[in-house]
Amino acid sequence: MTRKPWLLLIEFVVLTTLFTVIWIRWGREAYLPFFLDLADPIFAWLEMPPVRLRESPQRFMNYAPFLALMLITPAMSPLRRALGIAIGVVVIFYSHVLMVWIAYDAWIATSSRAEAFPMTFPTLMLSDALPFLLWVVFAEKFVREMGSLAAKKVGLGSG
Repeated sequence: MTRKPWLLLIEFVVLTTLFTVIWIRWGREAYLPFFLDLADPIFAWLEMPPVRLRESPQRFMNYAPFLALMLITPAMSPLRRALGIAIGVVVIFYSHVLMVWIAYDAWIATSSRAEAFPMTFPTLMLSDALPFLLWVVFAEKFVREMGSLAAKKVGLGSG
């Protein structure tokens, strides 16, 4: 039996809220040293000095909506769900590396946060959208079925 869309929305809000609280209380503090340990060799390869973040940027919490979406999506095989989460976590990590690298590059080019913002804005928007884009890739069948149902309800579907 397929769950109603409003029930999925409630599940998404509850899980995202739970994951956000976990992130704020413990996750960001634990993630920062992990991120720096893995990212510093990448930054060195990019000829960037070691990053000295005092705390995880707020946008680093985009794991929360991604995990919530992957966990609530019905009719996804356990293997697809597990692989999707594993691949998604790696992609999100590298998006954080990209975000920090672009922010550093923009800061060096401008020496001003206000002047650097237009250079970093597209990366920030991609970071915000990435959990949903990844979910669409891994939950493609579900997304297509929901789109088809919605189209039929508004009279756009073909029987």
